[in-house]
Amino acid sequence: MLTAADDPDSPESGWDLIHSHHWFSGVAALPLARELGIPHLQSFHSVAAPEGSSTLDAGEPAESAGRIPGEQFAATGSDLVVAVSEAEARTIGERYGVPGARLTVVRPGVDVDRFRPCPDVAERRERPTLLFTARLQPLKGPDLALEVLAHLDPALEARLLLAGGTSQDFADYAEQLREQARDLGIEDRVDFVGSLGRDELAETMRCAGALLLTSWSETFGLVALEAQASGTPVLAWRCAGGVQEAVDPDGLVLDSRDPDVWAEALQSLLHDADRYDEAVRSARDFAATRTWEATAETLAAQYARLMEDPA
Repeated sequence: MLTAADDPDSPESGWDLIHSHHWFSGVAALPLARELGIPHLQSFHSVAAPEGSSTLDAGEPAESAGRIPGEQFAATGSDLVVAVSEAEARTIGERYGVPGARLTVVRPGVDVDRFRPCPDVAERRERPTLLFTARLQPLKGPDLALEVLAHLDPALEARLLLAGGTSQDFADYAEQLREQARDLGIEDRVDFVGSLGRDELAETMRCAGALLLTSWSETFGLVALEAQASGTPVLAWRCAGGVQEAVDPDGLVLDSRDPDVWAEALQSLLHDADRYDEAVRSARDFAATRTWEATAETLAAQYARLMEDPA
C-alpha cells in the first residue's frame, strides 16, 4: 500500500510511506522506501517455518529458498512490522531479532454486515452441517475434520462441508481426503465444494452448525472471526498460533488434536439448546468488537505516528 499527496510526481510532494504485504512485496519495496527517504511498514500475514522444521505447528513451510532470507531482510530493515496477532509478533521478534519497539499488532477485522447470523438457530443445531474452510493442504488439518465427523454420534446425522481449493504443490491432496472419507465410512456425508466467493461463503457460514478450525498453525485465523460474526460457534486448536486471539474467550479452543475430544466437545454443545443459543450470541457479540473500521483506525494511527516521527 502506498499513501501519497495529490501529485506524487511533484518535487514538493510524493509518497508519504509504503506498507508492504507479504515478504516478496517487502523485498521489492523496502529499497524504494530507503531511496525515497520515507518510512516502510511490513506485514507478513504468515511466517515461514524455520529451515529443518519437522512439524507443521512451526508454521507454513517456505515455498522457495528466498523466503526466509526475504522475511529476514524485510523484518529487520523496516521501520515498523505490523503483525496480525500477539503470537505473530512474538514469532517475528524471536526468529528475526526484531525489537519490540519496531513491532506493533493490528488485528484483522470482519465485515459484520456481510457475515451475519441466520435467524433460525435451532435448524443449524439439529442435523448440523459442519464447516471447514481453508486451502486443502496438510497445514490446515482437514484430515482432522474428517476424523471428527467419523467420531460423532451417527444419530446427529451431521454432515461436513469442505470449502477450499488446492494449490499446485498439493494437487493430489483432495483425492487423498476423499480416500480417507471412504476409509472412515463417511463418504456420503462429506461435500467438497471448492473455493467459495465472499457472499457464498458468508451464506454458508451462517447456515453451518459449527466451524472446525483444525489448522496446525495460524498467525490469526480470520475465518474464525467471520464465522463468529455469522453466529457460528468455532472449535479450534489452542496451539495454532494466534487463533486464541481470534476466538471468543467463551469459545471452544481445545488443547488436544484427538478427534474423540473434539467430537465430545461438539456433541456436548449441540445437545444443549440453551448453551448453543448462548454460544451463538456470544460469538456474534465478540465479532462485533472486531470490525474493519476499528482495524483501519488503529492502522491509520500507526501511519500518522511514523509520518510525524520518522525516527
